[in-house]
Amino acid sequence: MEFNRIQPIQDRTKHNSIIRNLRKTKEIIFNNPRVIPNCTPPPIFGIEQVSSSKLLGVNVQDNFSCDMHFNMLSLFQPYIQGFGTPRS
Repeated sequence: MEFNRIQPIQDRTKHNSIIRNLRKTKEIIFNNPRVIPNCTPPPIFGIEQVSSSKLLGVNVQDNFSCDMHFNMLSLFQPYIQGFGTPRS
């Protein structure tokens, strides 16, 4: 018998009267990159499985790397530098 991963989420949202938008719902499965057999479960029907996502303004990746977030910050470096200088 296969475990239904979406059922607990549906039960919790129904119990808490939360409306969920499945078109915007994404699934990210975190894994340890040092472990060789990377066994990711199959995607849930109707929910996209992604390897990175932006949560509360921070880019997170499925391998716990911060590279994507730091790369995005470095793009804004010229704009951020001017904030700390006093005006003349």
